[in-house]
Amino acid sequence: MKFNFHVILKISGVIAMIVALSMLPAAIISAVCGESEALRAFLLSMLPFFAAGCLIFVFTKPLSASLRMREGIFIVSWCWMLSSLLGSLPYMLCGAAPGFVDAFFESASAFTTTGATLMPDLEALPKGMFFWRALSNWLGGMGILIFAVSILPALGIGALNIAKAETPGPTLDKMTPRMSDSARLLYGIYIALTAAEFLLLVGRMGPFEAAVHSFASVGT
Repeated sequence: MKFNFHVILKISGVIAMIVALSMLPAAIISAVCGESEALRAFLLSMLPFFAAGCLIFVFTKPLSASLRMREGIFIVSWCWMLSSLLGSLPYMLCGAAPGFVDAFFESASAFTTTGATLMPDLEALPKGMFFWRALSNWLGGMGILIFAVSILPALGIGALNIAKAETPGPTLDKMTPRMSDSARLLYGIYIALTAAEFLLLVGRMGPFEAAVHSFASVGT
């Protein structure tokens, strides 16, 4: 039996758009702080891959929208690699990491929430880059694919097997009858926890530091 590569490609386009759009807040912070190199790195990473993701999404027409379990496992593995690869580009382009291996390690560490780093002082990074690391940690904590699962049914793609492969444990317990509704509910709780931690921290530190710590700690 062959893989449904058209659906896999379409989902890859969705993930590319999600990661690219996620760089926008970090790019805005870089612009506000006058970090021209970091802003350039985010724009060069974000715009081409968002455009490529859109083109893939629009022009890929799967013959079937169904996904088997093995395809769900493949999509999870591939999309974690893809997210880490796209997320590593800003580190490389602004010189925050000396080469591809270091940049990919930093990005993969953030998206997988392992907390490991090759950088001697993360807080010495440009503010936009420091925020991007915290935000990618937050995205990985909940799971980028769980976010994708919340929108895939609207695209006519069955997402249950992706969610099963993404979720730890032998079984998947849905909070609501529809997997997409469960994913949205979980993300709502996740955002609420992040907002609550931000409000608790903002009185003790600046808004930027509170935001970074909120994203990083809730993601972990």
